[in-house]
Amino acid sequence: MSAPLPPGPLGTAWPFAVVSTPTSGYGVAAAPDFLVARGRSFLLTDHATGEPGDRAYLLGLTGADGARLWLLYRMVPLQAGEVGQDGEVAYAGSRLASVLEGVVTLEQPACAPTAEYFDGVHELVRTAVREYFLADDSRRPARPMPGTAGPPAPDGDEAGNVLPLTVLNPKRTKEHLHVADVPLPPGERDEAAGPAAAPPGTRPTGSGLPDRQAPDLGRPGADPAGSGPGGAGGPGTAHTAGAAATAGSSGGAGGGPGGFGRPALAVIGALSLLVFVLLVLLAVK
Repeated sequence: MSAPLPPGPLGTAWPFAVVSTPTSGYGVAAAPDFLVARGRSFLLTDHATGEPGDRAYLLGLTGADGARLWLLYRMVPLQAGEVGQDGEVAYAGSRLASVLEGVVTLEQPACAPTAEYFDGVHELVRTAVREYFLADDSRRPARPMPGTAGPPAPDGDEAGNVLPLTVLNPKRTKEHLHVADVPLPPGERDEAAGPAAAPPGTRPTGSGLPDRQAPDLGRPGADPAGSGPGGAGGPGTAHTAGAAATAGSSGGAGGGPGGFGRPALAVIGALSLLVFVLLVLLAVK
């Protein structure tokens, strides 16, 4: 048997399936739960392409927030018996029906896909594919799929039927992928993520996009009340020099733009006193 990949983002995969229907065209029958929750399952039909056959495809998809997902999948004919039709292969109207089935991962898979692995994915999405095909309704929502163990790594002579892999040109989408707060199976996030992921409602560092739901912790004077994770003064709060000066002064005397700091005021006071003394001496003479 093949050994699974280590736990963590590389070892977690979310099954998905795209199927052709009799009158509604291709639709998403099953999709990762985090894409369904954010209304992003349509990305699978927008970007995944292929042809039926004994071949696997790998596609990297980058979102507007800089986050990336990887789609590892195959495209096969839809079996007639699975959707209540006679014969071997199902028909979508006058055309042969096909299903694109695979997984979404947060990192590029580090092993070769096997036919046996995709057969396992097929078992996970088969019911969703059948229901979507029979409903033949493009408005039907995709079934949300939780993360499972990632593709098994080849293991000597028992590696299974390793499929030829076509790596497609990476694509970009104008949609935000929000993978920073994707829920991993219990116990895996701490082992794999390293530094804590951004809290829900924030965007990954370096996206260049403002987020009204999240304070700007990198700008001097921002978040003076300590509204980061953990509450006032708790972990994640940004205490900048500008914020401290603003909190410790009044009126226009703060340390921010447009005011004078305390050292500057002391120098001005000393110069004023010196000028006053000189004027008094000149008046006496």
